[in-house]
Amino acid sequence: MVEATALWLVPGLDHPVYARFADFFRTLFRRFEALDYRALYLERGQSALEAQIIEALQRSGARMLVYSQFPSSYAYLRPEFLNSLRERCLVIGLGYDDEIYFEQAKFFYQSCSAVITTDIAAAEWLKQAGIPAYLAQLQQPQSYRDLATVPEDIDVSFVGDMSKPGRRDYVQYLESRGIAVADFGAGSRRGRIADAEVLDVFRRSKINLNFTGTNPPRWILRHDPFRTRFGQIKGRPFELAAMERFCLCEWTPCVEYWFKPDVDIAVFRDPRCRRKRAASHGTRF
Repeated sequence: MVEATALWLVPGLDHPVYARFADFFRTLFRRFEALDYRALYLERGQSALEAQIIEALQRSGARMLVYSQFPSSYAYLRPEFLNSLRERCLVIGLGYDDEIYFEQAKFFYQSCSAVITTDIAAAEWLKQAGIPAYLAQLQQPQSYRDLATVPEDIDVSFVGDMSKPGRRDYVQYLESRGIAVADFGAGSRRGRIADAEVLDVFRRSKINLNFTGTNPPRWILRHDPFRTRFGQIKGRPFELAAMERFCLCEWTPCVEYWFKPDVDIAVFRDPRCRRKRAASHGTRF
């Protein structure tokens, strides 16, 4: 446990990801408070929100303030206000989807003492701007050692959002060559499944697919059209590694930052490459 008091400005504690991280931070810091600045802004306005943040810092004695933003929350706090808080404590930016939203977030990160980001390019940009930046994969530690062994009766599976660009094309390519893919999640043929069922699919699958392509919104692409080329690694490969399951992952630079290809993970760059990788793993097609 870190012997420190921290205040987290979070843009929505009703979001399941932020709620899980709030629970994690409570176990990490000796004293921790999460302040939902989105809810306060919508209820009381910006002036009252800023006063509430200052009051929370004074009351808690926090020497560290962590700031995160959501795509729709950037108007709730002013960069100038964040910068003024640095006279009271360290202000740490904590970004979750900077591979997509960095062009927005960077105006706030410039008001931070340091930034933790998931985006390699963003970290380099911040360092060039003189802002300490640290690359992190925001996946909470998990252990699956107590899971029972089950028969591997699924050749290839994918669990995730099938509506994102390119994913359906990859699956159709495999199936056009006689390789059946069991897909689950939003936009899939089998639909959404519960978390417990997700773990069951992982264990039953000989090959678990993972995609890294993103789908930035139009208002991002108007100013930064090359964002469509940025890949993003989420928690899935880390979950599979913890379960000691085989992961066949779409390549993007950050994959090689966290894993060693052909040792920790298998990667593909196009549909043909993926088919060869799957075959080399020993699955009969």
